[in-house]
Amino acid sequence: MGFANAKPDPSVSPDQAYASLSSFKIKTRISVSYLLDSKGNIQPGSVAASVDTVTGDTEIPTWMTSFMYAVQQDYGIQVPDLSYNEVNANTYTQDATHVANPLANGLAPGQSYLPHTDPWEIDSTGKCVVVHSTSGGTIGYRPLDDQVASTDANVDA
Repeated sequence: MGFANAKPDPSVSPDQAYASLSSFKIKTRISVSYLLDSKGNIQPGSVAASVDTVTGDTEIPTWMTSFMYAVQQDYGIQVPDLSYNEVNANTYTQDATHVANPLANGLAPGQSYLPHTDPWEIDSTGKCVVVHSTSGGTIGYRPLDDQVASTDANVDA
């Protein structure tokens, strides 16, 4: 069904291994910066932490796209346009993103859920910043399937 993602090459940096939206299901990047005092302890008030979360793309199975194009070739029926607008495509923004026909490029963006990040804290040693974050989303089939008024009607036609 195209649910699996290839295991990343451990010799490649994470920035390269997860550069493509189809190389992961959910990606969270936590960036932390701070200043140290003369004893190597983190200076309170100097910490900055940011969290970015992204839900990856889901590959449309080749049997599905092959079937749609075979129907077109065999019966002259136009391949359906499954384009739609998705709120929170790949990243939680509360905005709708236009998704071009997933049958054309074989990809449907996952839908991101509202992420949550607890306030960061400096641990008891004074040498480590602790950040907890939770994120999630759905694979691209779910938002694609939710488009009853457009995608279902286009496939039925």
